[in-house]
Amino acid sequence: MGPDDESNRREIAKFSESDAEAFPRYEGLLERIAERLEPVLSRPAPNLLPLPRSWRRRGIFSKIRDAGSAWSLHQALGDLGEDLPEAIELLTGAARPILDRWFESDVLKSTLATDAIIGTFQPISAPGTGYVLLHHVMGSAGGARGVWGYVEGGMGGLSNALAAAAVERGVEIRTGCRWSRSKPRQQGHRCGRRRQIDRRPSGRQQH
Repeated sequence: MGPDDESNRREIAKFSESDAEAFPRYEGLLERIAERLEPVLSRPAPNLLPLPRSWRRRGIFSKIRDAGSAWSLHQALGDLGEDLPEAIELLTGAARPILDRWFESDVLKSTLATDAIIGTFQPISAPGTGYVLLHHVMGSAGGARGVWGYVEGGMGGLSNALAAAAVERGVEIRTGCRWSRSKPRQQGHRCGRRRQIDRRPSGRQQH
């Protein structure tokens, strides 16, 4: 399975001609749903059913933000049209009945099922695994939706690239330096016996 549609069709047809015909429609459904819902996922979830007393205590800006998020969700679901029932099943249901309904070949279903359970520690019959199927067609790499990108040289290659970019901008990187003690009431740390670094440590995410 790869980005070449014709190659995918030939490989699937080795096990089932009907699955080879159904697969582009299946991919098209997931891509349409992902395209509509993906922008909504980056927004905070709206508080659609606040208790009256708690609603009165909330500020106007919080109410406006919730209203905006709710409207975006309403538009996204409305834009799905006839795909809405399938979208709800993908968001809340299990992957197994979805794959069983679309395909007959166990070889193809097991291949696609890996997208539903990777990182979840759940069987494909567990509710919520349908969303993981959908999740894997979200995002893009190289201009193509649902394509996975891998760092050349592995994750170590990413670390080396970040270090090189930092050094190019004047950053000094020291490794193999034993941490001696911190100075909590001062903005600095002592590293080993000779090196004192007067900098504030940060645990903030760097992205």
